[in-house]
Amino acid sequence: MREKTNDIFLINTSKAYKVYFNRPCINHFPLDTAEINPDELKVIYEKSRTTKPLLHENRKRFVQEWESLAKKQEVLRIWQNGEIQSVPENFYDQYIINTARRLHNSQKNKDSSVNGRENGFNTLLFKVISNIL
Repeated sequence: MREKTNDIFLINTSKAYKVYFNRPCINHFPLDTAEINPDELKVIYEKSRTTKPLLHENRKRFVQEWESLAKKQEVLRIWQNGEIQSVPENFYDQYIINTARRLHNSQKNKDSSVNGRENGFNTLLFKVISNIL
């Protein structure tokens, strides 16, 4: 990015997806760009090009921020208070354990476990991700 001269546009694809592809019957929206199919991504890109490109000062700041992050050894980073924060790799462990316990306690049939069951795991994963993001 440092050596390139082409314009850069910041696009929040999750928000843009909600604007351009809002389907009231579907309560699922992509959490990241990789979840958007290429045809929809093309529409988002084309409609978002009406915004102004990134200013040189902001571009320089992003390059510096990336270089700083690339030097760090931490394995988990979160977005907190408007910036990227490094956190310990076990940062979400207790939250995941508590969520699994709550799901297990809410089951009608206590003999079935959340652990090891695809449906239970998917429910746990969905609850954790939707509350973290």
